[in-house]
Amino acid sequence: MRLGALLRRLGAASPLAPALVYAGAALAGSLALRFGPDRPAVLGAALVFWGAAGLLLFVVVTWYRDDDWLAAGFLLALTLLLGGWAADVIAEGVAARSIGGAVFAAAGAGLRVLARAVVTVPAAGGVVALARWVSRRLRAWAPRPVTGAPPA
Repeated sequence: MRLGALLRRLGAASPLAPALVYAGAALAGSLALRFGPDRPAVLGAALVFWGAAGLLLFVVVTWYRDDDWLAAGFLLALTLLLGGWAADVIAEGVAARSIGGAVFAAAGAGLRVLARAVVTVPAAGGVVALARWVSRRLRAWAPRPVTGAPPA
């Protein structure tokens, strides 16, 4: 499958599809930090996977979905916040082999996520709007192929 076809399918799918890809990458990164802090290859692979998933999320939300800037910012920011939070909670539970620590870590997270979302949703929406505006400007300045016969 070509990359363009994959991006179009992710853009047309539910908003949860790229969000779940990002959450899985964040979970892999959190588990790598918990269990492999002394293994640079594991940390590097997890960092590359997490960065690629974040870039995929940004590209799909920015250019392959038809959301307005605020809805795109909501999707992007809450995916980053909730995906990272869920990955940390799950990694904590796996590392401790108990859900007790995860339950206590999750108790106060709702207010923190809400407070961060108040700032990050409009900021992420602004980044999406700026990226869309810049790409429209670049497409307008791009040279167009000449069709037809050359002038005599």
